[in-house]
Amino acid sequence: MFPNNTYDNMQVSVQGTLQIRGVQKDDDGYYICSALSVAGSTTSRAYLQVLTSQDSNPPPILQIVPANQTLPRGTVATLPCRASGNPTPMIRWMKNATDINLSGGNGRFSIIQGGTLRIDGKHKPLTFAPYLRPRSVPDPSCRANRLSTGTNRAVCAALKGALFLASPGIVG
Repeated sequence: MFPNNTYDNMQVSVQGTLQIRGVQKDDDGYYICSALSVAGSTTSRAYLQVLTSQDSNPPPILQIVPANQTLPRGTVATLPCRASGNPTPMIRWMKNATDINLSGGNGRFSIIQGGTLRIDGKHKPLTFAPYLRPRSVPDPSCRANRLSTGTNRAVCAALKGALFLASPGIVG
């Protein structure tokens, strides 16, 4: 579909926003946005999951996720992570599939502004690449868990099955 185009319950605005009216269960699936110019092309993919009345307490939604970073020694890294949901999710940071110890590590790790991970990089160069890494490669990630059950988590990596109910942003 192109801007100013309508098909059934879907419409693309002049700015390129896809709007789906009256979503139904059969609207579940991957949606791909493509941009093309003389300079090249890019795509972004998001998965839409439509919940039914049997689906109570949907998983948290990550609204802000960290970007890839490579920083020189001695630099302070800040990696944002914000989530919403009902009940309010708790943000948990991990590196190499292990929880980050905020009370240890000589004060190198701290949480600021409600979910942003701050890392004092005095000891070694830091590289963070949470997007599109193979599942076998460990990645630093933030997770938002439901407080009531500790299950249903959203991972900051844009992996197969990631749930975006807000704009997925630019990946790539």
